[in-house]
Amino acid sequence: MSENLHKGHRARMKAQFRQYGADRFESHQLLELLLFYAIPQKDTNPLAHRLLKEFGDLNTLFNASFEDLCQIDGVSEHTATLLMLCGQLLPRYYNEKQKRRPLNTESAVVEFLRPYFINQQKELVVLLSLNNRREPLDCSVISQGSITAAEASVREITERVIRTKATAIVLAHNHPAGHPIPSIEDVDVTKSLCRTLRGIDVAVVDHLIFAEEEYLSLRKHARFAPMFTATVSQLDSM
Repeated sequence: MSENLHKGHRARMKAQFRQYGADRFESHQLLELLLFYAIPQKDTNPLAHRLLKEFGDLNTLFNASFEDLCQIDGVSEHTATLLMLCGQLLPRYYNEKQKRRPLNTESAVVEFLRPYFINQQKELVVLLSLNNRREPLDCSVISQGSITAAEASVREITERVIRTKATAIVLAHNHPAGHPIPSIEDVDVTKSLCRTLRGIDVAVVDHLIFAEEEYLSLRKHARFAPMFTATVSQLDSM
């Protein structure tokens, strides 16, 4: 009887999604549908419910670590990889969609960068490169774990800036378990980057620190603004 009830279930769900999109689906149903592509010929509904019960919502689930995902009963390495891929595709999709929209204001830059840090449990350092029309040329995670890792990446950042022909950059990182208060290391990295890129006439527009729903702009902080004085004129409207 159970087999008859579920016969054709996957085909029906796929057809409904193609016809109506995600609007008619609950989160657990969308997750169930996604899991079809990692788990063939098995009811994925119970696993979808277990995952949402454990992680709370899709955002947290898609940003969970490989190790945490594999702790859930029924999640294989293949399934965990698919879920991680979804989380890392979302900010890429968002930024490519916005790729040629000029980022003329601080709020536009924040909106562009925030998806990289949503529900992140580890520290990421992100580099946003801009052309002279304030359009994004490239946006990449340049290090994971700590802002201090960016100190060793100043050369890498410089090479990336030259390669993309950027005229300005924004550095951003997150404090996953705290407030967006700059550390000594945050300030030292910013100074080093400003000094290096000033030599090739590239503006370091800002260094943004994200923490949950908050963020801090070093450029707008009176104590740190002088670091940016020589270069910030390239983005006067910010």
